[in-house]
Parts: sequence; C-alpha cells; structure tokens
Amino acid sequence: KPAALWPIVTDISFGVPHSEELQSVRWIDGGNAALGAQFVGSNKHPAVGAWEVTCHIDVHDENRAFGWAVIDPDSPGARWRFDLDPMAGGTRLRHSMVIGPGPSGITPTLEAMPDREARILSHRVDEHLTNMRRVIEAMKDAAEAATDTN
Repeated sequence: KPAALWPIVTDISFGVPHSEELQSVRWIDGGNAALGAQFVGSNKHPAVGAWEVTCHIDVHDENRAFGWAVIDPDSPGARWRFDLDPMAGGTRLRHSMVIGPGPSGITPTLEAMPDREARILSHRVDEHLTNMRRVIEAMKDAAEAATDTN
C-alpha cells in the first residue's frame, strides 16, 4: 500500500546510507516533509569534491507523489520526484529526475567542454541511476519489512 511506503519516501535522509554521493541531509528551520519546506543536502563526488545544495519541496500529494526542486524553485538545477501508484499486491514506486533548466554543479563543466556535453550528461545520469537504484531497493526492503511486522 502507498501508505506503508509514504513515510519512507518522505524521509529525506533515507538515501544517505544507500548513496555514494549524498552524505547528509538537514531540514532548514526545523522543517518537515511539507509543501514549501526546505532542506540542505550535503554531497560528495570524487571528481568535484564536496558541496551543499538547498532543496525546496514542491510536490507533496500524500501517498501519491513527493518531490523537490534543487537550488532555485523557479528555475531549478534539477527536480527529483517519487510517484507511488497502488497496484494489485503492492505499490509501484517510480523515481524521476530532470536536470535543469537552471544552472547546477555540472554547469561549469558543461560550459568548459561543450563538445563533450552529451557524454558528460550521459555519465552523470548513469551515476544518478546507480545511486537511486540502491535507494529504491532499500525503500522496497524497508516498506516490506514494515508491512511484515504490522
């Protein structure tokens, strides 16, 4: 059921132990997973080092969809989203991420090497896919464990 998965999906720190890039997450001003709330994600990548980004919850449809815009909510560097769809015997969890339209941490690299943009973006998307597959698998395991104990 989506209700079993919802608290896991909206736990912004859930991915930290399952991602090679995401190091920590903290709410700004004691916020929580509500529309308009903000959090800071601390990341690390071997090619660029450590950085932080402010994220803005812009999708919060309980038991259905949760997402955030990175850096600027009006022109995000990226948008991350989870969609939950009830189905026979469980819930389909879909993750999506869109880079842009605003600038992000990868923008300077793309500007410095415009001839390699497609290759750079393809590699970056592959890195995100690898990390998010781990996170989603862990979400599935946590939801199934919670359902088994109820």
